Amino acid sequence: MHAIPTLRGRSLRASDPSGKGVEPMKSSTLAIIGAAIGAVGGQALKAPFPPPGANPHLDLIAWHDPGLHAAIRVWYHAWPAIAVVLGGSLCLSVWRVWFQPLARIVRRGRLPEWPTSSGDDAPALVVGEQHHPVVPRESERPSWLVIPEKGLYTGVLVVGAVGTGKTTACMYPFARQLLSWQADDPRRRAGALVLEVKGDFCYQVRQILEDAGRGDDYLEIGLGGSLQWNPLDDPLLDSYSLAYGVASLINQLFGKSREPFWQQAYTNLVRWIVELHRLLPGGWVTLQDVYRCTVDADLLVDRIREAQKLADELRQVRAVISRKDMVAHSEALKKWAWKQVPGTENMASRFDPELGKRLKKLKVKCRREAVEGGAGSEFAERVEAVARWYLKDWMKLDAKLRTSIVEGISVFLSLFDQPEVAGVFCPPPPKDDALSKRADGDDEEGPPEVPAMPGLRRRLPPLSELIEGGRVLALNMPAGANPALARAIGVLLKNAWMQALLRRPAEAARRPGRYMRPAVFICDEYQSLQTSSS
Repeated sequence: MHAIPTLRGRSLRASDPSGKGVEPMKSSTLAIIGAAIGAVGGQALKAPFPPPGANPHLDLIAWHDPGLHAAIRVWYHAWPAIAVVLGGSLCLSVWRVWFQPLARIVRRGRLPEWPTSSGDDAPALVVGEQHHPVVPRESERPSWLVIPEKGLYTGVLVVGAVGTGKTTACMYPFARQLLSWQADDPRRRAGALVLEVKGDFCYQVRQILEDAGRGDDYLEIGLGGSLQWNPLDDPLLDSYSLAYGVASLINQLFGKSREPFWQQAYTNLVRWIVELHRLLPGGWVTLQDVYRCTVDADLLVDRIREAQKLADELRQVRAVISRKDMVAHSEALKKWAWKQVPGTENMASRFDPELGKRLKKLKVKCRREAVEGGAGSEFAERVEAVARWYLKDWMKLDAKLRTSIVEGISVFLSLFDQPEVAGVFCPPPPKDDALSKRADGDDEEGPPEVPAMPGLRRRLPPLSELIEGGRVLALNMPAGANPALARAIGVLLKNAWMQALLRRPAEAARRPGRYMRPAVFICDEYQSLQTSSS
């Protein structure tokens, strides 16, 4: 989907010197005038209609059929006018078809100067030439059709049939105008996201940036590239929002079921797996992790147990014993600070492994309790919520139903278990990405040629930083190689970009003095990346 008015590199011709055109006289007017001339001329030149008794044939017709005789009388008086009208129509048609174009005066309209420049205070988009505003007629004084800055906020959609020149006539010049605006000012030039499915538009964008002196702003992500991006790496989005986006994408790729249960089941499964991994050390989760926990039940159980063990280590737990045991072993237990539990005869102290061993050695009955509101209590509650979902929800489903849910979601997630895909879109946690900082030049000792080393990938910075830094990110994944993966990554990247943009108004309100640079979204063949929510 694209296309708007076709751009033309030359001015159009005018139909006459005045620029207003020659309006032909209406056919009815010409017919009336011709009929009048013919009637008058015929009556002057021809003999009068034969009176009764002058022509025996007419007298015979009048005797047997008076109506026919009246018709002959009318035709006798009308035929000169009809002949004049028919002859005039024939001559006028010959004139208009063959001779009028040869005699028409042709003038070329002259366009005014180009209305915008890269140094303007606000971006604007020149769509093309503007001629007559109502009818498709050329003008001797054409003007430029310009969309101002506020008009660009609502977006421009270019539509047209295949091969009508949407990309060449609109996408290329539009991208050049927007990306060249304030190209010499690093603080003001626009950031952008470029999506496409054919594989050639990215190269044009790179050339546009190089021509504008912004070659260093270009970033490209794709299979075999040097950038890594994790679609689930958004700390500001909760696990449910991430899971809902994945489930919606599955419905877009493979068709939406009439039963809402399946999307709800996909969302629920992905949501809790994402939540579980966020509770583990590092809090890192990728689509590959979600896929492997989906198809491997034992791995999912191991992850839950790991989180439970961590919760036990973090939350505050107290050991509760009876006062009688405390008095009997006061010397052995005096190392710990014991306090009486309000409303009971029991004594409590913070539990630690050494205390547990001492109580076990003394054969003292001990009850461990979590301290409400203590450190780690919230973490423990989140782990308990995951375990509760697994035991009381997931495992309560019929085995065949669980298999159907897993199969429905794994057909999409399995794409990210392939090494070439996982290497780009399922990167390791940031702590293992030390070389990426050197590649970005963050480390003063890192040589600038590090990114060119074969096989070395660097982490894609947060999209919000790319926007505020005026970078242009392009997704180069032609649909011809892997249509499902190209569309999935395109939709995920588009949604992540939109989420970053939606946070900008709040940031602008929080810091009113900060300049918010324009952010441009450019997408070729948008119907391949369109979703029901955008």
